[in-house]
Amino acid sequence: MKNIKELIKQIRIYIIQSVFITKTQKLKVNKENTMIIAPHPDDETFGCGGLISKKIELNANVYIIFLTNGENSLQDVNKAEIIKNRKESTINALSKLGVSYKNIFWLNYNDGSIPRKGSDEFNVLTDKIYKIIDEYKIKELYTPHYFEGWSDHIAAYEIGLDVFKKANITLYLYFVWTLYYLKLKQLFNIKWNNLYLLNLKDIFLLKQAAMNIYFKSKSKNGKLYIGNLPKAFINSFKWRYEIFEKVNKNEI
Repeated sequence: MKNIKELIKQIRIYIIQSVFITKTQKLKVNKENTMIIAPHPDDETFGCGGLISKKIELNANVYIIFLTNGENSLQDVNKAEIIKNRKESTINALSKLGVSYKNIFWLNYNDGSIPRKGSDEFNVLTDKIYKIIDEYKIKELYTPHYFEGWSDHIAAYEIGLDVFKKANITLYLYFVWTLYYLKLKQLFNIKWNNLYLLNLKDIFLLKQAAMNIYFKSKSKNGKLYIGNLPKAFINSFKWRYEIFEKVNKNEI
């Protein structure tokens, strides 16, 4: 039954990807200073690995903020061990894409408990990120999409949106889990005019190499430190595109 459900998800993802190909415009990558907010170590590479590589090719300054260390990806492995290995994988993956470890910020919130909008801690967090954006003269901010399906990813979206309202920046939403969780009926709620596709054909192998760093990092019992990921989710990244939605201030 589980295999059948994953097959159905895979077919749905193929259908959705074909729709996106026909209804989206090309993303023009520039060399503006860029910040990516990632809920967990690996989201930045899975969702934006191609973008990061293309930005670096243009000598853009790319910075990554990790909200958590992803320590709850495995329940039967010591959390300190998970954190150590996930951070090492992230530094190596980003190095493969051309990002220096000096451009990485670890905020060390608890995995699964990123502050949500409406709390005092949320306001403290967004103020902290706003100051980083101001200090490093960030012009483009990337944060997970609102259809991501995970609490931490939605929290990251809320954080990005709040910062966007305060700062003079451009905001894009990126896809990690969106294709996996998106229902066909939700296609009617997509803001198609704001969607952009990034073709990865010339740097696809580089992105795959960066992703493989995460897939090769395993605990002593043979489990991936990034957790047991569904097959249909992993297969969705064989698609040679990345999807981004631009947010307009007059629409929020």
